[in-house]
Amino acid sequence: MAEKRPPNPSRARAASKRREPLSRERIIAATIEIMDREGFNGFTMRKLGSALGVEAMSVYEYFKSKEELLLAVRGHFYSQLHVEVPPGTPWYEELRTVMMTSYRMGVDHPSFVAVHLHVVSVPESRRRGTRDMELLQGAGFSKDEAAGAMLALVSYVTGFQFRMVLTTPAANPLSHKSRDDAFQMGLDAILAGLRAHARSRQAE
Repeated sequence: MAEKRPPNPSRARAASKRREPLSRERIIAATIEIMDREGFNGFTMRKLGSALGVEAMSVYEYFKSKEELLLAVRGHFYSQLHVEVPPGTPWYEELRTVMMTSYRMGVDHPSFVAVHLHVVSVPESRRRGTRDMELLQGAGFSKDEAAGAMLALVSYVTGFQFRMVLTTPAANPLSHKSRDDAFQMGLDAILAGLRAHARSRQAE
């Protein structure tokens, strides 16, 4: 009598994935998982199909191209930056909440940083940008000043994420808590400068 072999866990997981219905949401989640683990350049449609338990061509029934999928991933991330704040929240506190949310998203998902750097703007990111400009212009910044302020904030967040998330552990001597404290210290310094500028404009 032939000896019974134990079930192969990998095959069992693949079979389970094949039974799950494919959807845009599941495809986006799997894309993020692969890019978090293997980086932006390590992502391929073949790997995505394998992770989903389907042929890579099945994904094209939901997204016309890899580029369209990556745009959807960027949109997914930026939809989470439409934060809810209580009415009457000062402009600088709302911006702080947005920047902290963006920072934490990049820490949790290195793919967010990579997609931000490699993928063009999407409606969700433009809506976030419009709201941020409205906050700054409402505080007294001119349109150009508001654009410059946003450039400073976004460059700080993205630069910090790139330095601390996408570089090797040996290049990051700070603990996670120290890293978070350092980020908040820098962000608060930028916002304090912007508040001082807003006060000077209101005093004119």
